[in-house]
Amino acid sequence: MNTKSNSAELIKVDTALNSFRDSGFSIEDAVGEYCDNSIQASATEFRVIMKTDQLGKKNSTKRAEYIAIADNGSGIPETLLPSTLTLGFGTRLGDRSGIGKYGVGFKLATLNQGKRLTVYTKPRFLSATSHTDEDTGKVTWTYADPNTAGEIFKTYLDLEEIMAGTQESYESETVEEFPEEYRNLMRDQQGNVYESGTLFIIEKLDRFNEKKSFAEDVETKFNELNYFLARAFRYYIDSGLKIYVGERQDISLRAYDPSFRLENNYWDWIFGGRNEEERKKAADICARLGVDTSFKGKLGEVGEFNIDGHKVEWSVILTPEITRLKKYMAGEHFYEKGDKYFIGKLKIPDNEGKVGFLRQNREISYTGVPKLFPSGTLDIDRYIAVTVSFPAELDEYFQVKHIKRGAEPVDKLRNKIRESIQKPIAAARKEIQELWLKTSEKDQTAPSAGGDFSGGRKAAIDEARDADKTLPKGSAGSTVSPAEELNELKKIAEEKGITDPKEQAIFAEDARKSPIIAVERSWPGKGLIDIKHLTNTVVVYLNSNHPFIKKVYLPLKNAAANSELPASMRTALSNAADGIDLLFFAYAKAENQSMDPDEDFGMLREDWGKFASSYLKKMAEVDVR
Repeated sequence: MNTKSNSAELIKVDTALNSFRDSGFSIEDAVGEYCDNSIQASATEFRVIMKTDQLGKKNSTKRAEYIAIADNGSGIPETLLPSTLTLGFGTRLGDRSGIGKYGVGFKLATLNQGKRLTVYTKPRFLSATSHTDEDTGKVTWTYADPNTAGEIFKTYLDLEEIMAGTQESYESETVEEFPEEYRNLMRDQQGNVYESGTLFIIEKLDRFNEKKSFAEDVETKFNELNYFLARAFRYYIDSGLKIYVGERQDISLRAYDPSFRLENNYWDWIFGGRNEEERKKAADICARLGVDTSFKGKLGEVGEFNIDGHKVEWSVILTPEITRLKKYMAGEHFYEKGDKYFIGKLKIPDNEGKVGFLRQNREISYTGVPKLFPSGTLDIDRYIAVTVSFPAELDEYFQVKHIKRGAEPVDKLRNKIRESIQKPIAAARKEIQELWLKTSEKDQTAPSAGGDFSGGRKAAIDEARDADKTLPKGSAGSTVSPAEELNELKKIAEEKGITDPKEQAIFAEDARKSPIIAVERSWPGKGLIDIKHLTNTVVVYLNSNHPFIKKVYLPLKNAAANSELPASMRTALSNAADGIDLLFFAYAKAENQSMDPDEDFGMLREDWGKFASSYLKKMAEVDVR
């Protein structure tokens, strides 16, 4: 009896590889995978460059011709080289002791960016042999035949050739030298050729170059590698790994630590670390403000717990004191007595409600976790860096993806993390609020040449000044001369008790640098505010006789300054007072758009104050006479 046997190939290689291109991995994922492999190959230097060419005319869209990645690790033995491109092959499959374990990472991520990958390697050893333990099934490798001659080998994957059927397998060949265009990547800073190492060239970058409506240009995407690598591999950089990205292959990345606890970190580079003059200036500013000059994050609390005999560590750390002196000052800029320095580049607002998950000291996720922070995520949380570190043995509990992007703790683990960090986060929030109040009180009481033009509203004025940089410029004060403005501001100084002409001039000069100021002044009638539109600034006069000012506004400001109240309550009261100031400022700014605001809005101002007074009479607790 004859039997008919049917069979089918295990995988249709061409269509499978093509479908893997839609797995959603970014250029950061791809380069991160290469860096993982370099670390496991004992590399101390890791390099990435991109070459672009111009499409069409000058200043038209650029496209990437190739991305080259190199390291000085142990290289790939010639006997293993072709297999490294085989999906699922790896010398560390299932290994829980290092960063990688699946054998698919860099291949999938590469295919998401381009169609061709060429590998050149100069290995320390020419051959490798695997051994399987009969009892445990664990696979180990031994390496032999030192590459004393310094031979270099090459293999490649080309998806177009695979789809066309012209590449059916991966082969290795011996080459004389690394291609001339990339040889500088295989040398150290002194120009010495690496004794061993590997060069990867990603070409036919159709997906990376793909132009979509909301897609970033190739240079922007490539430049984002700096932040990603500096952050994800911060502990490896801190331990000596040198990572070079882009044209400047002579300057390695500084570690970006969101808690700013590592030595020689990203903060040093951004804020004062570029030269001694800038560093001294930054230190002087900190000293003048009375804050820590080390620019280090403040250790809040750390802890650990065990799962299946493996340690999970967590930390709650406050960002450097100078970044959290005032509410939201970790934005684009911070100004102090004429000095201007950048804090926005430190990406502190990114912290808000997020947790950094580190697997084997490599950050694989930086994201918000639902219900983890007490009372949900608050704006204040941007000044708190929360980190959870775990070993690869606990991957299943953190649901680690095969390309090591993302971590999502299972419910029981999430509850344990929440239980651990709730009180430390609450304590960190309280400390930040107390610092804000201390700074606010210092701003209101600190003597200055010419007096304090802010009238205890420095926080609101600073916020208005930052916002004003992107708001339309008004025209109401265009007919006021600089001399008239100076005289008006000197009158205000005199009202405040500043009698010395020099101090009056200093007061006026400081006041005119602010887009808006507020002054309390008493006058009869029901008017709540009066507004004077000057050349450089707008003065909002608050009628201290108005019931809203006497019975609502000033009691609120006084309560915010009451040191006997809890910090959280004082912060809430302070926010409310600042909010009222900003509402006054916003109205004045709206008037300032008119050429003749007194004509257009004078009656509105009077009616507003009159109606506010009438309504307040109806409040039983307000005695209006």
